[in-house]
Amino acid sequence: MTTETRRDNQPLDSFESSLLTELQAQVALNEAAAPARKRRGRTVLGVSLGGLVAAGVTALGVSSLTASPAWSVSESNGELTVKVNRLDGAENLERELAKHGVKADIHFLQPGMKCQDDRYTEDTSAKGRQLSIGGEEFQVKLDSGVVGKGQTFVLWASVQQYENGARSSVDFGVADGPVAPCNPSSDSHWDEPIDPDMGAPVAD
Repeated sequence: MTTETRRDNQPLDSFESSLLTELQAQVALNEAAAPARKRRGRTVLGVSLGGLVAAGVTALGVSSLTASPAWSVSESNGELTVKVNRLDGAENLERELAKHGVKADIHFLQPGMKCQDDRYTEDTSAKGRQLSIGGEEFQVKLDSGVVGKGQTFVLWASVQQYENGARSSVDFGVADGPVAPCNPSSDSHWDEPIDPDMGAPVAD
């Protein structure tokens, strides 16, 4: 099981820097088209829908009022990449992963919540898994064959957006055998203080 808890601001890795570059380009285009429109100061990293379509990525949960989908799934040379921009549509994400041959158990939780730690037996020998977190979104990469027959890719995530950043917890693993239902409970990691510069929490 791999658990990652992040409280921005932290140095960006290459994945996060790439997302930030795309966001800055999108913001510049939007401001040029509508200079009178005021924007709230939020750190939201995303990928434009146009870029997703051009790359042949499956994307669901798309609204005509937003530039990015809730999540996307892409496959290249057997490597599966799952990008989550918003915690929405967990069951649809499970169905999409099934189309790629991966059985999944996905839970998007309220801020500060987590699934219990002992609800499945983890395949600790499974390699080829990578997690990157950038603000309120994250990306998971799975090598071909990481989730085998009779196994399940298990993931839960909890995100709180703030005025100038985001706090997120993501946990994932590969389960051998059955996976018990998630019974959400308070995550003690969220008792730790955040950077005051992040400002106040932003309601959904």
